[in-house]
Amino acid sequence: MTHFEMLGRKVTITGLGTYLPATEVANDALPAHLDTSDAWIRQRTGIQARRLAPAGAAASDLGIPAAQAALTSAGLPAERVDLVMCASISPDNLMPATAARIAHALGAVNAGGL
Repeated sequence: MTHFEMLGRKVTITGLGTYLPATEVANDALPAHLDTSDAWIRQRTGIQARRLAPAGAAASDLGIPAAQAALTSAGLPAERVDLVMCASISPDNLMPATAARIAHALGAVNAGGL
């Protein structure tokens, strides 16, 4: 029995959403001064390309379309969301939390943000 079940609460992930910026950069496009190759990167990491966010884009700018896709996946309105979680090593600001910005943009008026 989990801690949440003991408290009479159950946690459910009802929908999942993702978002990738449009700009894709292949390994071959990496600067020569990195002293690497497409083959070296693929062999060690499996990475074929990476995505670049537009200049000036914040973490919430990437999180909002992902969260909207999650709502669509779940078939739920934003008002039914209890919690928005966002993990990032590059938050928009220290305060307010990026998750709170995402919740606000979604209209998730009943959600907390972590």
